[in-house]
Amino acid sequence: MGLEFIRDQNKRYQQRLDASATTYDPLDLLDRLNRDRVTDQFNARLIEPGIKIIPGFRLLLRFTSDCTAVVTQGSKVIGELLPGDAANLASRIKAAGKTSGMLTVLANSEPDIANVFQIKVVDGKDTRPK
Repeated sequence: MGLEFIRDQNKRYQQRLDASATTYDPLDLLDRLNRDRVTDQFNARLIEPGIKIIPGFRLLLRFTSDCTAVVTQGSKVIGELLPGDAANLASRIKAAGKTSGMLTVLANSEPDIANVFQIKVVDGKDTRPK
C-alpha cells in the first residue's frame, strides 16, 4: 500500500516554482519608495546558447572576484553576471556586511535573443546596508 501511494503521488507531482515572487510590480509611486517592497533585477548571460531557463527557478550566484560572478543551476555553471551588474551587486553585499560570496537568486525572465536573462536576489536584506 505504501508503494502504491508513492507512485500515485508521483504521477500528480508538479514542481512548484517561485514564479509568483518574480511578478510583483508596485502599483503606485509610494510603494516604489519602500525598499522592502521593490527588488532590483540584474542581467546575466548564458555561457552556452540553448540552456532552458524558466522564470521562478532558484539559482545560485557565486562571486569569483570583485567584478565577476557565475550563475549555477545545481552544480553546473550556466551563465555569468554582466560586469557592471556584478560590480554593483558586489559593492551592495559588502555594504550589507555579508561575508559569503554566494547568493540565492530567482530567474526572472527567459533568455532573450542575446542570451541575456534577468535574475533577482531572493533575500533582499543581503543587498541592503545595515
